[in-house]
Amino acid sequence: MDWLVRKSTEGGFAIMEVRGADNVPDALQREPGIVRGMREGSRVTVEGVVFEGRLRITDAERFCEALLTGLGRGKAYGFGLLSVAPV
Repeated sequence: MDWLVRKSTEGGFAIMEVRGADNVPDALQREPGIVRGMREGSRVTVEGVVFEGRLRITDAERFCEALLTGLGRGKAYGFGLLSVAPV
């Protein structure tokens, strides 16, 4: 949740609700661990998490950039993507 809150500030949105936030493990759907590639002779391991809830756009320009480019360092592996729909 700390990562999501930090990224929301950078991404021009505020977290309004995360489903199951009282019981955080229910709010986060863990994706199976994935190992891809090598970095300086070491394996790179990434693990995905799916957040579901509601957000409020606080900075339209920054939000559009986050929506187009994603959040975080795992974008090269298909992580950090935003899917949004109207309430």
